[in-house]
Amino acid sequence: MLVSIIIPTYNRAHLIGETLDSILEQTYPNWECIIVDDGSTDTTDEVVGEYVKKDSRFQYHHRPKDRKKGPCACRNYGFEFSKGEFIKWFDSDDIMYSELLEKQVGTFEEAIDCSVCKVAYYDFEKNETLKENSINSNQLIEDYLVGRVTFYVSGPLWKKSFLNNQNELFDENLSNLDDWDFNLRMLYCEPKIAFIDMPLIKYRIHKDSLSKEIGKLNIKEIKSEIIAREKHLILIRSNNMANFKVLKKSNIEQYR
Repeated sequence: MLVSIIIPTYNRAHLIGETLDSILEQTYPNWECIIVDDGSTDTTDEVVGEYVKKDSRFQYHHRPKDRKKGPCACRNYGFEFSKGEFIKWFDSDDIMYSELLEKQVGTFEEAIDCSVCKVAYYDFEKNETLKENSINSNQLIEDYLVGRVTFYVSGPLWKKSFLNNQNELFDENLSNLDDWDFNLRMLYCEPKIAFIDMPLIKYRIHKDSLSKEIGKLNIKEIKSEIIAREKHLILIRSNNMANFKVLKKSNIEQYR
C-alpha cells in the first residue's frame, strides 16, 4: 500500500534535508514524497534537487503562480499528484521516527479512516524532548476545539478515499490554525480513528516557526487565527457536535 507524503516548503534549505533524510530512513519503503515549493528564494531548489536525483520516490513541484501563496495551497496542489492509498501531510522542518509509517499503516483495518500518533516537541539545539501532545479524549471534538487535544498537520495518516469524499481539504484563506481548521472539519465527518499512544514525530521548536508568529504580534497571523475561530463558531452552532458556549469562552480568552 502506497503512502503519499505531501510537504509544502518555503525557504527551508537549512532544515529540509534532515526531514527528507528521516523519510529515507523509514522502515516502510512503499512511499512517495511530493514536495511543493511556495516560491523559496534560498537554495531549496538545489537541496531538494539532490534528493530527487538520489531517489525516484521524491518529486519536486513549484506552486503555480495562479495559485494562492501559502502552505495550504501547496498541500492541496500536492494532493493532486498523489497516487497513494494513504496521505501523510508533513512539514519541512519536522522529523519522522524511522518506524512512523510502518506503525501507522499497521493500525489500519477495513473500517479505519485515520491513524494518529503523538508528536514530541523537540529542541534540536539542546537535543531534548520538551513535552508530548495529547491525542485522545472521551469528548474529542470539544477538547480539540479548545486545545486540550492536538494532532497538528503531521500526526494523522489519512485514508485517501476518506479525503476524496470531502468538499474541501485545506482552507487556502488561512495561514494560521490551518491544521486546526482542517483536522476539525475532518472530525466533524466522524472518521474512525486508530490512536498510537507514543511519539513518532519530532516537532521542531525554533524561533522561525509559524506557530511563534502570534507571540510576535504578527497581524496577518492574528487575523488568520480569528477567521478560523469564528468560522468554527458558525460550524459548531449548525452541526451541534460540541458545546458552542465552550468554544466561545475559549475564543474570548484567546483573543484577550
